[in-house]
Amino acid sequence: MNLIPVVISLSIAVTSGLYYWKNNQDDSQAVQYRAVMLNVEQVASALGADLRYLKHESLNDEHAVGVQQCQDHDLYPRNLYIPPDIRWRIEVSGLDCDIAKLSIGVKEDRFPSVTQAAVESGVTIGEINNEMSEIHWLHRLYKRRAEDGGVKGVLSANRNDLCLRCVSERLTIKKIDGDNQFITVAQSALKDPLIKVFHTNDNNETGISGVSVVFEPVDGGNVSTTSVQTDANGLATTQWIMGERSDDYNLRAKIDQSFSYVVFTTTATPDDPASMDRGMWQTGLSGTAGELFIGERPSVRVIDQYMNPISGQEITFTVNQGGGSIDSANNQTKTVITNSEGIASVSWTLGQIAGPNTLIATHSSLGQLSFSVEGIAGPPFQLDLAIQPKANNISGEIMSDQPVVRIEDRFGNFVDNSRAEVSVAVMGEYDIHRGMLEGPLLLDAVNGVASYDSLAFEGLIGREYRLKFSSPNLHSAISDAIQVNQSGKSFNLIGDSGFPSHAEVGSILSSVVTLTDRPGNPIPNQPIDFAIYAGGGNAVAQIITDNQGLASASWTLGTQVGINTLKAKMNGCCSATLQTYTYAGPPAGFKIVQQPKAEGSRSGESLKKQPTLEITDQYGNSTDPSDLIVTATIEIIGDSGANETEIIDGDKAQSSNGSVEFTELAIKSKVGREFKIKFTFQTNEDIYILSDMLTIQNAGHPTGISIVQGRNATAERHHDADPYPIVMVHDDMDNPVSGADVRWRSTGSSHSLCPVASFNSDIYATPYVMKTDSRGEARVKWRLGADVCELMANFGGRIVYFRGESYKDNGDSW
Repeated sequence: MNLIPVVISLSIAVTSGLYYWKNNQDDSQAVQYRAVMLNVEQVASALGADLRYLKHESLNDEHAVGVQQCQDHDLYPRNLYIPPDIRWRIEVSGLDCDIAKLSIGVKEDRFPSVTQAAVESGVTIGEINNEMSEIHWLHRLYKRRAEDGGVKGVLSANRNDLCLRCVSERLTIKKIDGDNQFITVAQSALKDPLIKVFHTNDNNETGISGVSVVFEPVDGGNVSTTSVQTDANGLATTQWIMGERSDDYNLRAKIDQSFSYVVFTTTATPDDPASMDRGMWQTGLSGTAGELFIGERPSVRVIDQYMNPISGQEITFTVNQGGGSIDSANNQTKTVITNSEGIASVSWTLGQIAGPNTLIATHSSLGQLSFSVEGIAGPPFQLDLAIQPKANNISGEIMSDQPVVRIEDRFGNFVDNSRAEVSVAVMGEYDIHRGMLEGPLLLDAVNGVASYDSLAFEGLIGREYRLKFSSPNLHSAISDAIQVNQSGKSFNLIGDSGFPSHAEVGSILSSVVTLTDRPGNPIPNQPIDFAIYAGGGNAVAQIITDNQGLASASWTLGTQVGINTLKAKMNGCCSATLQTYTYAGPPAGFKIVQQPKAEGSRSGESLKKQPTLEITDQYGNSTDPSDLIVTATIEIIGDSGANETEIIDGDKAQSSNGSVEFTELAIKSKVGREFKIKFTFQTNEDIYILSDMLTIQNAGHPTGISIVQGRNATAERHHDADPYPIVMVHDDMDNPVSGADVRWRSTGSSHSLCPVASFNSDIYATPYVMKTDSRGEARVKWRLGADVCELMANFGGRIVYFRGESYKDNGDSW
C-alpha cells in the first residue's frame, strides 16, 4: 500500500485527562501527551485503524532548533517522553509556542476521511500560519470543498506538518455513572450523571473535594443544578431532564476554569402514541382505475404528545371500497410497521371499476384513518356495445335495435371524453356467410359514443351472424348473434350449377333456376319466363317458383351440333342463362363426302378416286365413334351378273375423327357392268349407304388367251385356211385386252409350208407377231401346205393351237 504524507493542521482542544508517564509523573508541567494521542487515535479509529506512525528518525538541525524554541516556552513540558518507535516532529510556528507541528502519513485515497475524522474528534483543522487569526481558514475550506482541488490540493503543499496545541492540565475529570442511557422524552434520567475529579498524575485516582464542576446540556434538555461542588470523594452529580424532542442528548461536565471535560450521551425515546395523521395526503384526489395510484402514497404518521415520530407501531391497511389491492402481492389487507420517522405507507392499486376507492388505516389504540381516491377511466383501449344490434325479421330491412358503441379503457370503464372513428362489418368472408350491411358503416364517436340509426341487415335465413365494430388502435367489439327469418327482395336468378355443359343433340334436359334475394334465400311463388335464344329446340314458356325458389323447365335441345341457349327471366329483377354445347348422337348413317370413281380404272386395280365417308347420327350430324370399321361390298344392278363384279382388295376402312377414308379399294368387273358400292357398319348391317352408279370400262391385266374361231380349219393346198384363226387376250373377268402382243408360229414337220400373214398383207412368215384389237382379238391369214399343218398362238407363255388340213383341188394331183 503506497502511503503519501498528507498535511493536516490539528488544533487540539484538550478533551481528556493527562497522560502520565512514569518518567515524568511528578512534573506538574507535564504535557498532556495522552490527550494528543487520544485525539490522533480517534482519527485513526474513524479511518478503520488505517493510520500508522512512522519510525523514529533523527531530527536535523532545523528541527532541533524548533524543538529548542518550543522547549523554551514556559508551557512546554520539561521532561516530555517520546517513545522511540514513534516519529514525531514538534516545531514551533513562530515565537508563539501555542502551535506545534506533528507529521504523520496516511493513505492518499483516505484523505477526505482523515479530515472528517479529525473534525468529528474535536480537532480543528487550519493552516499553519504565524497569525492565529487564520487558524480556522482551512476548516472552512474543507466544508465547502473548494473547486481548486479541495483540502487535499491545499494541504499537499505542506507535506511535513501536523499541528497541535501544547497545553498543560493538573486535574482530570472522569465519568463514573449515568452515561449511554435510553430515557423517555421530557423525563429525568434513570441514573443521574456522576463524575469524579482527581489529580492528573494520581494513578490511584483519589477524589478531590470542593472542586467546582459545571454541568452544561449541549443539545437541549435541562439539569436541576448547573454548578456543583465535588464531595469528599471527589464526586459530583445533578438531575438531568430530557427535552421534548426524541434524539441523542449530550451533557458536558467540565472542571470550572479548565479545559478538562467529559460528555455524557443519552438517547431520548418518544413518549406513548398520542395521535396519528395522514401526512401530506389531500382530499379530492383521483387516479386511473385499475392502475397503481401514482400520487402521494397512503401514509400514516404516529406521534407522541410532543410531536415525536414513533417507530415500531403496527398500522393495518385494508381496502374498504372500490376493490383494488395493496402492494404488488395484490393483498386486500396488509400490516406495516412504522419506520424511524413514525411513518407506515403502502402502494395502492385502485379497483378496476371507475368510482370511489377507499383505504382504511387502523391502529390498535389510535383508531382509524381513511384515504379516498376517485377512480377514473384510463386511456381508450377497446370498444364495447352499450346496445346490442337486433336484425329485423325480414332480410334487408332496417334493424329493429340499432347498435350503440362506446369507448372504454382496458377494464371496461367508459371513457366519456374520447373521440374515435368507428366502423362496422359482418364478421367472416362474405362468400361464406352471405351477410351484408347497408347504411352508414363509418361513424365518429363523440364523447366516447357512436350511435347507429339506419343500419339494415340482410343474411341467410336461420344463420347466426355477428357484427364487428372496429377503430384504429382500439380492440374491436363483437356483437351477440343476430339472424333473419324471412327472405328479402328478389335479387338474383341462379342457374343450376349441375346443368350439363355438353349434351347430345335432341336430348331433353331439366332446366332448373333458383330465385333468391341478395344473400341467397329462396323466393317462392314468382313467375319465371323461359325462352330459347340459340340452337333450336323448345321449352315451357313460364314456371312458378316453388317453396325452394326453384323453377324447372323441360328443354328439348336442337338437332344440330352447336351452342344451345335458354334464358330464364323474372320481369323487373333478373335473368339467368342456361347454355350447353350439343354433340352428335350415336352412329346412325353415313354421308359420302367423296364418291368413288371407276373411270380410268382397270378391272382388278384400285379405283382412281377412292371413296371418303362421314359417319353421322340420326340427324345427320357428323359423329366420331372410336375404331368403327366400315365394310364395302358390291351391289349389282339387275338380276344377272352377280359373279361378274367383285371387290378384291381394300374393302375395309377404320373411322378417324368421324371420317372413313378408303385408300386401296380395288374392284374387278365385267367391263360395262353397272354396280354400286354398299358401305356397311361392320356391327350393324342395317345401317348402310350406296354409292353412285359405277362401271368398269377398262379390262384388267391380261391373264389368258382363248381361241375364238378356226381351231380346225381346211383349205385347198396352198390356200388360206377357212375359217381363219382368231384368238382373244382377256383378263381374269374375260374382259378382252387390246394391244397385247400375240406371237403366231407354225409347228410340226411342215411348218415352213404353213406361214401366216395379216389380212392387209400378202407377206407370209413364221413366226409372226400381231397386237390384239379393241375387242382383244388377233386374227391372221394361215396358208395351208400340202399336208396337215399346226399353228400356235402364244401370249406371255399362254398358248393355244390350231389344226389345218389341206385337200387337193380339181386341177391338182398329190
